[in-house]
Amino acid sequence: MGKSEKRKYPRVMKDFRINYAMPGSSHTTSKTYDISACGLSFESEKVIKNDAVIKLHLKSSATDTHELIGLSLIAKIVRHEKNGKGYRIGAEFMYVTKKTMDLLEVYLYPESE
Repeated sequence: MGKSEKRKYPRVMKDFRINYAMPGSSHTTSKTYDISACGLSFESEKVIKNDAVIKLHLKSSATDTHELIGLSLIAKIVRHEKNGKGYRIGAEFMYVTKKTMDLLEVYLYPESE
């Protein structure tokens, strides 16, 4: 669909800290470029191939006391591209419960209530 595609959940430019790991690997700390209720993009020193599944732990900024701090999600890698010395990784959330989706929607899109 290209750049003009309509998303059910728009991307929000939020700077979250995340820890992520592929099964059997140690956790890596990173930060997000953007996030939506369906997925996020984040920076990585190493490429992560499409279709890889990661577990990520989403943390908002240290000054933010919202209940999203400490949210754990499973995500599938859907995009990776070279970005300076590292990579920009796009991931789509999998197995999201209604409670988690509600939390994401309220936190990311407060003006739509």
